[in-house]
Amino acid sequence: DKYLSYRKRKSAASVIAMNYIMRMRLINIRNKIRAARTRYLTNFRERRANFQNNWDSILKRKRVIIHLPSLGYSSAIRNSLIDLHVLQNSQMGRICEVNDPLVEVIYISPIDLDEDIQEYYKKLLGMGVSPDGKK
Repeated sequence: DKYLSYRKRKSAASVIAMNYIMRMRLINIRNKIRAARTRYLTNFRERRANFQNNWDSILKRKRVIIHLPSLGYSSAIRNSLIDLHVLQNSQMGRICEVNDPLVEVIYISPIDLDEDIQEYYKKLLGMGVSPDGKK
């Protein structure tokens, strides 16, 4: 009788101990994730502030802009769209806004552009025309 009572108490104590250990591990993991997120956010804010502070000098130097057209839809929406690559490529007109001689644009198209379209955009860029038709 005493032995069975001892085994029940020991089993209950084991369950409580395991529950406590698992709870402490969960708290520890949450704290590590919180600390990592805080470090990431602090790092991001520092880089953003540095970028903002140096923006004027960035504009005065030669630079390359790489334009990867992408629509920020969830994968479920992207997968359901017909001709997503054509929709993404509709952003190509944005490269005409860059008429700064210090800027080189690399445009990565999601579709193959035929020669007519390439010539059209080369002429627009050569004339310094923005997508709305203004110089």
